Amino acid sequence: MKRHGTLIAVATLLTASLYMPTMAADLFEQDNLVAWCVVPFDASKRSPEQRAEMLDRLGFTKLAYDWRNEHVGEFEREIVALKKHGIEMFAFWGPHEGMFGLFEKYKIRPQVWQTMSSPAADTQSAKVEAAAKRLLPLVERTRKLGCKLGLYNHGGWGGEPDNLVAVCRWLRENAKADHVGIVYNFHHGHDHLGSFPAAFSRMVPYLHCVNLNGMQAAGPKIVPIGEGDDDASILAMIRKSGYQGPIGILDHRAELDAEESLRQNLEGLKQITSKASKEYQPNWQSLDTVPMPGWFNEAKFGIFVVWGPYSVPAWTDRGYAEWYGGKLDSGQKPTVEFHAKNYGETFKYEQFADRFKAELWDPDAWAELFARSGARYVVTTAVYHDGYCLWPSKYAKTVNTDKWNSAVTGPKRDLLGELSAACEKRGVKPGIYYSLMEWWHPLYASKDPEVQKRYALEHLHPQFKDVVTRYKPWFIFLDGEWHHDTAFWQSEKLAAWLFNESPVKDRVVTNDRWGKTRGKHGMVFSSEYGGGHGWGDHPWQEDRGIGHSYGYNRRENIADYDSAETLIGMLIRVASNGGNLLLDVGPTADGRIPVIMQERLLQIGEWLNVNGEAIYGTRRWKVAVAEGKSVRYTVKGDDLYVLCTAWPGPQLTLTSPKPARGTRITMLGRDEPIPWRLESDRLLIDIPPLTIDRLPCRHAWVLKIPGAATEASPK
Repeated sequence: MKRHGTLIAVATLLTASLYMPTMAADLFEQDNLVAWCVVPFDASKRSPEQRAEMLDRLGFTKLAYDWRNEHVGEFEREIVALKKHGIEMFAFWGPHEGMFGLFEKYKIRPQVWQTMSSPAADTQSAKVEAAAKRLLPLVERTRKLGCKLGLYNHGGWGGEPDNLVAVCRWLRENAKADHVGIVYNFHHGHDHLGSFPAAFSRMVPYLHCVNLNGMQAAGPKIVPIGEGDDDASILAMIRKSGYQGPIGILDHRAELDAEESLRQNLEGLKQITSKASKEYQPNWQSLDTVPMPGWFNEAKFGIFVVWGPYSVPAWTDRGYAEWYGGKLDSGQKPTVEFHAKNYGETFKYEQFADRFKAELWDPDAWAELFARSGARYVVTTAVYHDGYCLWPSKYAKTVNTDKWNSAVTGPKRDLLGELSAACEKRGVKPGIYYSLMEWWHPLYASKDPEVQKRYALEHLHPQFKDVVTRYKPWFIFLDGEWHHDTAFWQSEKLAAWLFNESPVKDRVVTNDRWGKTRGKHGMVFSSEYGGGHGWGDHPWQEDRGIGHSYGYNRRENIADYDSAETLIGMLIRVASNGGNLLLDVGPTADGRIPVIMQERLLQIGEWLNVNGEAIYGTRRWKVAVAEGKSVRYTVKGDDLYVLCTAWPGPQLTLTSPKPARGTRITMLGRDEPIPWRLESDRLLIDIPPLTIDRLPCRHAWVLKIPGAATEASPK
């Protein structure tokens, strides 16, 4: 890093772990499709045997089974017929005791799909808890059977995306029910069209299956795929969301033969996906048209992990401790003197690798901490400027050694792989930091310009492709590019591979550091310790440490670390300016995250538990900051959030928002409406006098004004 001031998920097969997701080779390919709503809605009234033959003809390998009373006696015939044709009973809609016994008899573990009704409770949190507790018997029954339980949207309170997510989260946190997820049906989601892709992105970590339908704002509810006004954008949204689980293909038209209905949908799907395929050319005119995946804006908050051999000395007199090797190499006096005193003048930087042992490291504990912080993604240093790799890269070497990765030195572990897997399990999207420059690689360090030119194609490109293909990162933070332009790095060629051929081509997000391209080209513009001011409407990210360094610096003291109040204020500033915050932790060489850093992350998580609605998935309003600069705004849909970084006192006066008559203003974390009025074109909000034990949080309080964001800036 160099400081510049302006700078879905569950699959169909059970693999290593019963509830671990398996990614589809291609989201909309035939082998990932599930036939759905073909039993009671078939005009031809097929028998189980005829239905299995029909599905086989169409190339389906999975059926989600729906039924009515007249089909109960055919349950076993259905299973037998499907098995004969090699078709999986993928899901079973509506629990039935008779079918549970057949699951055990035939040793099958289909998903069980269940709708939710609206609980009789006064507050949202009480409704969520009541709905979750009502499901507990079925949660336990499906757990014992080894079946996933999918909450099925079917209108009403129980069909709203945020309610489905809230109930899933409650069950996972309070009943350890990781097998519970969401089955989202677009034919019951017409009312949600205005809130996509944000609502869909929030569901992605919990999705067991997505069932398609032709979508349009008005007209018939059930429409063939390809005939809806919004079908192409919906499919693109699903793909860009990062969801990689099964896709349901709907019949649901009782007047049609099921085979004809399914065939129409298959053909419509094929037409849309073939049109959507686009090959990006290796030039910025083409690469700058790569669309931004919806998950990134929804996430808003990520964790940066800067960790490597530099974590052993963990020292700098100023700036970044991870630059220890570079400062030593360039003869910077404080570092040279510190090194000679503590390690000896002949001690080479590469020798730190064997002292970088990570002997106390627990990747699951890290991932749990990141999840509790409210972070939605984590970016780990796959390779820093020193060239040391946190995975078993066969390409890693320096002029002094060819043993230069964590699998063959100190830790003797695949640090990147283990942490990525642990984060995935907790719904935190793993990403990587990747330095284009490596100070001591034999090709890059060569004094011969012709040898140095070989570095990009002989080392950088194959190693980059290796780490991307192995670990499938959601975010790639590029860095170390500033000495050369894109021609030297041949980065346009590398970017074209990433967006055309890589396994993450449809969901990966990258920053703007491809070779003298900062603030010019790239999906996300980077701001490094930039103050959170942003880049206007272009997607951007503020990255910074809790202290003054990214890598752990033993020289820093308590005064060097920002308080929770300051960090929450930074998150608010960044979100109000339309950006994401990537907050760094610098672990120790033995694998611990310093306690003060853990505390700060947990404090942010506590705040987000109450106020995350005003951060996740929001965008900037026409006005970012109000009077006095202690009030900021974010927007989600038509709702306006007023974020007060200081307690507003008995009355808050605002000049920009103009709520409609009857608007119910509330403080997040409290259900009581707050009195307000408009006087002389000013909004006056009477803040309730709250004792400290009644405050919803300790720092930064948020008011929600529904419908007041009608003049929001473009999405």
